[in-house]
Order: sequence, then structure tokens, then C-alpha cells
Amino acid sequence: MVKNCLGIVPVFVKGENGKSCQTYALLDDGSDKTLCDERLLKNLNVASKPVKFQMSTVNSSENQLYGQEVDLHVQP
Repeated sequence: MVKNCLGIVPVFVKGENGKSCQTYALLDDGSDKTLCDERLLKNLNVASKPVKFQMSTVNSSENQLYGQEVDLHVQP
């Protein structure tokens, strides 16, 4: 069995409205999407638009999901 450890790092996230906060990011080199918890969006009070997207897991199952698209700036 192959194990892979993902890194967790502290980051600052800033919305287009200038509001920012510190949180933690899970680094996943195999991901082509960046996801965040709804609580972060509410805390930053940023505008979003509804989107649907596909997400595949390690066992190759594909799911269609619904979420919100936002513009955020992330820095260490």
C-alpha cells in the first residue's frame, strides 16, 4: 500500500472586497480545483455565483456537485 501525506500550512485569504483572515490550507498536488468551506466565504463576506462541477475521487467515481465560485487571493 502506498501512503501519501498532504501538507497543511497556515495561509492568509483575502477577498476582492479587501477583507482577509488567517486559516489553514490542505495542499493536494493531485487536485485541479481549489475548495473552501462556506464559513470562510461568510466570514470574508465575498460575492459568489452558483456553479456545478465534476469531482473524481481516488477510486475513480465521478460526482456532479454544486457550489459557489468566488475570487480569493491566498498567500503564505
